[in-house]
Amino acid sequence: MKTLKYKHLFTDLDETLFNSKSLYNEAIRVSYEKLHSFYPKVKYTKFKELFLEVRKDLKETYVHNTISHNRAILFENLLERLGIKSNEEMILEMHEAYWFTVNVYIQLFPGVLETLQKIRDSGIKITAVSDGSLHSRLEKIISLKIADLIDFFVASEEVIYTKPEPQIFELALNKTGAQKNEIIMIGDNFDADIVGAKSFGIDCCWFNPKKKEIPKDSDIKPDFTIVRFPQLLKVLGLKD
Repeated sequence: MKTLKYKHLFTDLDETLFNSKSLYNEAIRVSYEKLHSFYPKVKYTKFKELFLEVRKDLKETYVHNTISHNRAILFENLLERLGIKSNEEMILEMHEAYWFTVNVYIQLFPGVLETLQKIRDSGIKITAVSDGSLHSRLEKIISLKIADLIDFFVASEEVIYTKPEPQIFELALNKTGAQKNEIIMIGDNFDADIVGAKSFGIDCCWFNPKKKEIPKDSDIKPDFTIVRFPQLLKVLGLKD
């Protein structure tokens, strides 16, 4: 039987296993409709403009911090900028509508399900390592019906800091009991997944379907690069 180099696969979720970005505009629109039914004078264009503005501000204020992913905080700030008095029920309704839209309609990228199954059948343990709340990560995995293929779940909410900070990788290491030389990380985000993995001392595979260039100011290079998810099988030594 062939000896495999890697015993653990750490995988990002959004834009690695499935497409969620394409649903964000619809999620913004649905959350706007919740607000519009009570505040009809608010225009969608203004709502979306402020949504994107607040999201940008949160990312800049809370760099590599899970708070920047919190949509409830985003909607609270958005209402303030619209001059609307804080409305807890409205914030919750918009928050739930937003994530319901994303989580219900997300779809796996081609070949992901079959690839994960083959990896799992090989004995390699699969750990989801993702930025955001644990609750929303679990909702996505359950919605996609891949929960039985994931051995461990790690969300940045558990350690406060997002990738590429080391804390989330350290937690994943502790949960799995793995050694660094047994792990490979796959992700689509160069700055978060690839820089994070290499800085932490583990091998990585860049899922790069759009064939982006490595940032010119980066001296970090991925160990592997793939453009289709099933190509991961060759990286793992499961396919010639």
